[in-house]
Amino acid sequence: MEREIKPLNLFNSSREFYTTLDRVSNPMTYEGYAAWFKEFEKYIEENKKDEARLAALSHILDVTGNLAEGTPFTGMFAGSLFDGIGGFINSLGRRDKELKEKSLKMFKLTTAVSQFTHDKDLIETEWKAITKSLDELKELQDQAMEKNIVEILGINRADFKRNFTDETDAKKRTEYILKISKIAENKIAEEKAKNPENWKQDYYNEMVAVQNLKIRFGTLTFRIMENLDKYKTLINKYKNDENLKDRVAQLDLKLDLVRNSFESTFNPQDYIKASNEMYIVE
Repeated sequence: MEREIKPLNLFNSSREFYTTLDRVSNPMTYEGYAAWFKEFEKYIEENKKDEARLAALSHILDVTGNLAEGTPFTGMFAGSLFDGIGGFINSLGRRDKELKEKSLKMFKLTTAVSQFTHDKDLIETEWKAITKSLDELKELQDQAMEKNIVEILGINRADFKRNFTDETDAKKRTEYILKISKIAENKIAEEKAKNPENWKQDYYNEMVAVQNLKIRFGTLTFRIMENLDKYKTLINKYKNDENLKDRVAQLDLKLDLVRNSFESTFNPQDYIKASNEMYIVE
């Protein structure tokens, strides 16, 4: 059960963290913003025929669609949005004092969210590289499984998946591993009888290849931990922002859950140490 529960906890804590992260990055989820934005959109529609920049912003908004679904307020879109909001605020007279104050507040929120999203995106770029490395390791693992489990030991991959990878009963998994160990023991005995002088070399090469895969995975978990720590830096940067601080505080709690769950499931130092000590040397 320990094997199954830990990854499940990690998945749940990660999902909650990224849901909160998305809410920080979407101004439409902040109180009063959606209602104010409708006033801003009226201004755009009424003036876009006379101002090219507002016409361009109107086009971007049409292409973007429903901003409530989480369209990032960054890049060219953010620049056009800032210009438009600035023009909107400048167009408001004394009679619109309340709307002007509200608009100034929402402008600050928009700029804070936009910069936060930009900083967040820099962190998330690293996840693409990490995912690529994980995919490469998965391919190498499949090759190692095919070589060792199928070719050398003659075990069907589907049987292995059913009896080990997908098996949730720890007792049955242990029994299956013991069965494989016996097959491996018999295979080694055959090889020693055929080639008593040099039988170890091929097995040694395969064992080192597997060990290197485990070490590479452990190193990759270090990269994951380092990237999670970048979110801590992001949180510290915005924790005192008047517009974001409440949600950033929630994000901080969620990040601690993700980090603790990940470290208890894949402790990088323990994983690499275990990889280096996985074989008994005689």
